[in-house]
Amino acid sequence: MVATMRYPMALAVLGIAACAEEEYQRPRTVEYITEAILIPSCAAAQCHSDFKQAEGLSFTTVDVARQGIIDMVSGSLTTSGQDVIGIPENAQFFQVLVRTVDRMPYDQPLANADIDLIREFIEIGAPHAQCRPSDGELQCLGEKVYTCNAEFNFGELVQDCAQLQPGVGFEYRCLSGACVEVAL
Repeated sequence: MVATMRYPMALAVLGIAACAEEEYQRPRTVEYITEAILIPSCAAAQCHSDFKQAEGLSFTTVDVARQGIIDMVSGSLTTSGQDVIGIPENAQFFQVLVRTVDRMPYDQPLANADIDLIREFIEIGAPHAQCRPSDGELQCLGEKVYTCNAEFNFGELVQDCAQLQPGVGFEYRCLSGACVEVAL
């Protein structure tokens, strides 16, 4: 009798371990987050569907969701050398999921595992949702000018406005993909 009880217990332990392993391996990509989290949880007809577009956002497809995600993570992106990283607490995409008032989604907050995945996605720089090539080849990230490649990622560093010598009463700021002299 004892031997037959151990076998189901061992299967249960293996099953739990397999679930934990599967959770750990979820990809931190805009495609996965959109298809596995945003579409089923946020793209309902009354919220972020193509029809309603609450707050101007639709999460019905990866391409449409990417546009909103770019806007919602842009304030959190920064550079560490050539690497683009993000600060979740500065990203609207993360803030709406964890705030105490009007937390999204309204009907049922996301599972902590989903929120953690979105946090990690932002921390690694929101790959494939950093910038829009259609906004111009050169784009600002802080005070640095970068290319924006076809994969929606910041590419090469073109110019660092902080390295330019400003005139008297002026400083250089990155605006619309260029270092521009701005009066103090």
